[in-house]
Parts: sequence; structure tokens; C-alpha cells
Amino acid sequence: MSFADNPGPTVKPQPRMARKTVSKDGPVRPSKVIASPVKAFKPDFITSHGKPIPFTPGEKLLYNVSWLKINAGFAEISVGDVTRIKGFEVFPFVARAWTNAFFSKFFTVEDTIVSWLDTTNFIPHRYEEHIREGSYSRDRIFEFNHEKRISLYKNKKFALSAQAQDPFSCLMILRMLAYSPGDTITVDVFANQRCYQIEMTIGPVQELETELGLLPCFTVKPILKLRGRVVQEDSELTIWFTDDDRRLPVKLETKVKIGTIVVKMIEYSAKRDK
Repeated sequence: MSFADNPGPTVKPQPRMARKTVSKDGPVRPSKVIASPVKAFKPDFITSHGKPIPFTPGEKLLYNVSWLKINAGFAEISVGDVTRIKGFEVFPFVARAWTNAFFSKFFTVEDTIVSWLDTTNFIPHRYEEHIREGSYSRDRIFEFNHEKRISLYKNKKFALSAQAQDPFSCLMILRMLAYSPGDTITVDVFANQRCYQIEMTIGPVQELETELGLLPCFTVKPILKLRGRVVQEDSELTIWFTDDDRRLPVKLETKVKIGTIVVKMIEYSAKRDK
């Protein structure tokens, strides 16, 4: 199968009836599993499975970052105002991470990643990395041309699969697809100058203590594949999302060479809440 034949993010439902959930407002019908890219329709930005997208410009999520149970710094995910690049209307999603004053005495981090995501079909048109970690620095900007199925970086061309996401936008896509615990999601991701497939199984819903209170959450553990072959058997990354319409990423754990990095949400704000 060629890259151009790829239909985009897919959801493989588990072979059983979808779970019904109960909210404070009463029973909620389980979302219909879809097997096509997420789409939005202005002016209300409705996803293809009939629900509003779970974010709006002005949304901010602030996280505490710890390593070996030591507070190391902070991270933030924010959604900027809708703008245009290359003639496309886009949401700018910005992720920042920085070390606190104490940890910066030993090692300084100040990273910024930006994904420019189309407001209509939610594919990235540009991906930026601005990395500052100790004495190491890196600045890269990839331009995505989905019509020609290529990604451009410093006049170099790289093959791009249909509906491919970038490493950051695939997180936002998980907030918008319809799925239930036990389902398996596959998303194509362009990273490190090539296309991978990330396969993710949705874990069971369990209550998690957060800064917003005790919330029902499910886990996602990505498995990296290259042309159908598993690159890494055991996922070293686990993400917790709230089991509600917002699908907030409230916690992240990832193993590193020494210890584990834990990222927990400590503040959340959105313009529509005002």
C-alpha cells in the first residue's frame, strides 16, 4: 500500500458492544466509532461524529514536571487565535517546557513546539521545533504539502503519508476522535524525517486524582510502528485523558535512561468557560 492510499486516522472497535457511560446530566449514548479523518464545520467547529471540538482559541493547560520525584519545571499547552498560513485557516497549537529556577542551576530546558493545524480537516500545515536543552540547541521548521504528499525542510523533500500528523498534533487528534475503552487507534505521524504509524489501545476508565478533582480517565499507550512492523514493543509513554467531552490530557509518564518523568496538569482555563 502506498502512502497516498492511506485514508487517515482509523479506529478499530473492540469486538463487543460499546460501553454506556453515565454523567451528572444522565445517560450518554456511546460515540459512534469512525474510520475517517476528523472534520470540522464552521462556525461552530463540529467534529465528524457530531460533537463540538473540545478546545477553542484561548485554552491553556499548565503542567508540573517532575523527575525522580523532584520538581523540575513546568509545561504548557495553549491554543492560539485562528490565523492563516499558505492560504489555509489554522489553529496554532503551542507546547512549551521549561525548568524551574532550582533545576536550572544544574540543567536548563526551554523548549517550544508549534503545530499549525487546519481548522477544516485537522491536518498540520507546518511544524516547528525550537529546542534549548543545556548546551544543545535545535531549530527546525517542516512545511507540509498534503496535496503533493511531501514535507519540506531546508529545501529537502520527504515522503508524507495521507492525513499524516506531526508528533504534537497527534495528541490533539486523540481529543477529537470517537472511541471507547478497548478500541485501537492508528495514526500516521511524520517524525524524524520519515513517516511512522502510532498504534494506541484505549485503556479502561478509572478515577484519577487531579487538580480539577477526582475525574474518570482512560489511558493511552502508544506503540511505534514502521511500515507495519513494531519498532518498540513496550511503550515507555502513558497518557491519561479525561473521559468527558473535553478529553483533557491530565497526566503523562515517560521512562528515560534514569528514572521516570511525570507531567501532571495543575491549571486549566478556556475562554468558553467565562
